[in-house]
Amino acid sequence: METFSTNTFSNARRLFVCFSRRSPCLRYWNRLLFCIALAGLFPIAAFGSFESGIDAFMRGDYPKAAREWRPVAEKGDADAARNLGFLYHQGLGVSQDFATARVWYGKAANKCNATAQNNLGLLLLNGQGGDKDPVRAFRLFEVAAKQGLHADADAMGNLGSMYLTGTGTQPNIIEAYKWYVLYREHTTDVSNRTKLDSTFPSIESQITATQKKEALRRAAEFKPQRCIPQ
Repeated sequence: METFSTNTFSNARRLFVCFSRRSPCLRYWNRLLFCIALAGLFPIAAFGSFESGIDAFMRGDYPKAAREWRPVAEKGDADAARNLGFLYHQGLGVSQDFATARVWYGKAANKCNATAQNNLGLLLLNGQGGDKDPVRAFRLFEVAAKQGLHADADAMGNLGSMYLTGTGTQPNIIEAYKWYVLYREHTTDVSNRTKLDSTFPSIESQITATQKKEALRRAAEFKPQRCIPQ
């Protein structure tokens, strides 16, 4: 099953520019990331630690980034928890530990961080850091994909793959095609777009003209859904 992720070391520095809270911008994982300026919502010390972590990460000082983000994440900051999860996921500045990555991604995912939801879904789908749980992975991809401007574009592609293969849900060629179309519209990651384009011929051979028309209608009428924090 094709999965989509830009959680690679080569992309990490560009990704974390938008993980800063310095200014608002549209957010997608390693692309148009939606960064909300939250300075007024956190104590000055906590904000400074978060930004210090960003600066350290950009310099390649990953151990310092982990030290800066950990206390902020422990105070309940979803952005810091997501970033700390990424470090454990990739083994940057800390020993690679998928189980610990699950924990930190989970804390951020519970607060509707779409990138954390997508990344946690991938760990669950692949059985990294614990048992495989495709049903929960499907649910995480679904919630992340449906968040609109807050959505993680990779989650859209992953949700399409789950529907296409019937992994964690019932097979649904219409929903698969719809989410692949939405992913194609939203992603700017060249390698993932190429991967998706190579998948489309197989999908086209399975879908009828009527089903394709319905899928395109659903994609055109897609509206974001609010994620409710747990």
